[in-house]
Amino acid sequence: MERHRRSSIKLPHSICMAVPPEEACVQPKTRTPQVGVTLRTMSHNLALLPPHGTFATTWITLPTAIEKRQAINRSGEEPFNLLIVPYPFGVSGFCFREDAQPGGMEPRFFECEQKWLRGRAAGSPVGTELGKSLLRLIREAKKGVSRVHGIVMPELAVDETRAKALVRQLKKADVELFVSGVLKRGRGSKDFSANVAWAVPFWKGGVPFIAEQPKHNRWRLDHSQIIRYSLGHVLNPKDTFWERIDVSRRNAQFFVFRNGVSFTSIICEDLARVDPAGAVIRAIGPNLVVALLMDGPQLESRWPAKYASVLSEDPGSAVLTVTSLGMVKRSMAPGASGDRVVALWQEPGERAKQINLPRNAHALLLTLSFSTLTERTFDGRDDGGGSTRIRLSGLRAVVDPKLDSEDRDVV
Repeated sequence: MERHRRSSIKLPHSICMAVPPEEACVQPKTRTPQVGVTLRTMSHNLALLPPHGTFATTWITLPTAIEKRQAINRSGEEPFNLLIVPYPFGVSGFCFREDAQPGGMEPRFFECEQKWLRGRAAGSPVGTELGKSLLRLIREAKKGVSRVHGIVMPELAVDETRAKALVRQLKKADVELFVSGVLKRGRGSKDFSANVAWAVPFWKGGVPFIAEQPKHNRWRLDHSQIIRYSLGHVLNPKDTFWERIDVSRRNAQFFVFRNGVSFTSIICEDLARVDPAGAVIRAIGPNLVVALLMDGPQLESRWPAKYASVLSEDPGSAVLTVTSLGMVKRSMAPGASGDRVVALWQEPGERAKQINLPRNAHALLLTLSFSTLTERTFDGRDDGGGSTRIRLSGLRAVVDPKLDSEDRDVV
């Protein structure tokens, strides 16, 4: 009977029994927009989504959320301490290269080579030094908080091999969650690479699964960006280049990481584009959206803040954008000593908060707190205080004592 019921409900892509997922999908939602009049404002708990073949969505409840739900209710939820590591700390212009014949009729592509991963690790197990640095940062952060629950690293911070090595090392760190941008190289020279976000939970010393979220929109490097990031010596500013990645997979995972509290991760351009992920995120309404970027400083005046504010209003998500210190420094004019704004926090009803990495620091520890919230549908029905709001309630810098400065890459 249970097997029949599960097959009747079109899991994991839809909880609807009567409608095939090839026609439409229905999924749970966590936030109800409090502005406008759309189908999304008419329901507290259900989201109508595109067919499975157009865009696939999956809900995943992390093991720690199940464990905590049995011991504590949402009003007494402990804060969530999140460690942001804006790696790489330095990005060479030679990390960008053209991947097309000049003057050809085909689209001009560029590829990103993670040269920051080379060097000191050549004679040691891959990923070991970066993993050791993360463990030291966790220990330093725990001098001010009881526990570090999660770690976030930006877009393309590591490759797949090093990401797997980091996961193995972090098993001993007593963290709940690791989120990072990962580059998956194509198997052959003609295969496109994949730019993905990994969400890795840890539970009882093991890793139940690795969830992979693809990037859906290519980065377009035009004249202004080539100049901004000082890439004229490797890419002709007269031309326009597109990121050479696979964008054929269209899917997103939404995670319950606390009792009734959800998040999803997106990658750079996906924050700004409505298609294909934007409409799905607005329909489901995660409490937290983590945007992994390969971008310049996260200033309130720049594009990430603009689009983060859109999501904070509708559906009412808190948004955290994270970029690498290396890309922030590439966008600075020679000799400039501006702030190193590597992250930005936007929550509903508040101004965006720029998060600056002080000199000689290597990470930032954010404390997120939870409070109950009552939301109403457009026709006036309330959810009885069943919604959750996430607030930034703490912030401090963390230094790795074994690194000379923030300009020295770990690997």
